[in-house]
Amino acid sequence: MRFLCQLGLFLLCFSPLVIKAQECEPLFEKPRIIKLLPGLATPLAIKPALPSDFVAGGPDGNPLVSERIYWGNKQVLNDFFLHPDDVKEPIIGLQISMNLNQQPEKGFTGEKELMQEMKSHGFKVMKSRKFSWGHYPVWAVQLLTPKDEVMHLAWVGLNAPHGSVLMFQMIYPKSYDKRRAQNISLWEDFLTKTSLLNDEAYFRANGMDLSEGVTIVDDVGVKMKITAERRQSDHKLLVIVKPLDASTEFELGEIKIGKMGGHLLRGRLITSVEGQITGCVNGRPHVITTHTTPVLIKDVDNYTINMKEVEANPRIQVFFQ
Repeated sequence: MRFLCQLGLFLLCFSPLVIKAQECEPLFEKPRIIKLLPGLATPLAIKPALPSDFVAGGPDGNPLVSERIYWGNKQVLNDFFLHPDDVKEPIIGLQISMNLNQQPEKGFTGEKELMQEMKSHGFKVMKSRKFSWGHYPVWAVQLLTPKDEVMHLAWVGLNAPHGSVLMFQMIYPKSYDKRRAQNISLWEDFLTKTSLLNDEAYFRANGMDLSEGVTIVDDVGVKMKITAERRQSDHKLLVIVKPLDASTEFELGEIKIGKMGGHLLRGRLITSVEGQITGCVNGRPHVITTHTTPVLIKDVDNYTINMKEVEANPRIQVFFQ
């Protein structure tokens, strides 16, 4: 089966959702989904139920959701790119959908119009179901094409400001008869067994590694370290922002203190450090106008700040509150 965009029903991604960063050594290990969805500006914070040997690939060797991504065994993908009319084993194709949109934390818009368009092209709906991966809405559809072939599609809302939605398609060998094509375990496991990341992995997916008193930021073109210590004698908070590369710059907006939500870290005291960050992507400045970095506050008898390091590095910023 060919990817659905070849039918003319689906368009490619619009550029603000995709950022291509230069290759560099990561400061910490990120969840698998980041490698499976390279370049997606709003991470899909899930633990995908996929075989361990599945990787992300593209015909030109540089997969991006703006150009379509395929998930599968590396050798199977390579053979598919050479002979796209068929595939040896089931794989999954995906891209940003421009037919559907999402109201953040709610459902999809444009469903009726999409179904009408499909029907006008001779598609028949065999199954349709809606569920969610945590707070991500999912709509899965099984169709019968005008050529009497079974087609599996699913849309997942990213809860992004742009209302972006990812579209997934199951691609399977031509040798599958209709009964086998209707019941592909890879697809069913992906839909029903995929789960949300835990809190630690969620933050790493969003470019932040949290430990007590320290958060490392390794986002698109930005690398920095933020520490937060509260002196027990007077409860005065010390926040230190240290860029970890030559291009990262930080301009403070506001420091807030509150308690963490979520699951693993629920109730932990944090400081939210808000400000503008400038990094570098492909040799050009990349500005994140409002970036909020949570830091788990560490209670100390005395601050552990190294004043000699601060005096020697004017790029290190110190804030008291």
